[in-house]
Amino acid sequence: MGLFFFNNEIHRPQKTRSTTAPSYFQSASISPGAVIPIRSCVISATMKLELFTSDTCVNCRMLKKNLKEVLKEIGEDYGGVVLERNIDNDSDALADLLMLNLDSVPVIRIGNRVYEWDSVKERESLKRALMAHKK
Repeated sequence: MGLFFFNNEIHRPQKTRSTTAPSYFQSASISPGAVIPIRSCVISATMKLELFTSDTCVNCRMLKKNLKEVLKEIGEDYGGVVLERNIDNDSDALADLLMLNLDSVPVIRIGNRVYEWDSVKERESLKRALMAHKK
């Protein structure tokens, strides 16, 4: 059994199997397809991605422009899908980027997959990466 995070604390699941949810889940009424914020990520029924950028990064601007165009082509709304994380203004974004063992931007994270600039600088490779995660 693995560990999981709740309220920024590490919890270890019980060794016995229970049919009832823990009390902190019972009090929440969560409907299917609801958006559930978890620290800096968002989980929902549609594709969500994080875009790590910097104010001085030229490649970040290029990727953001291409990302908007490709998302429009595949029928997704940029504002509803992309969580922009600027490492210059957000220390949590920088910490998350460093936890991924990365120290340069732009970076796209979709679920547990991470795409650095070299792997998505071409529009077709960006589109392939997005289509692989579209539900």
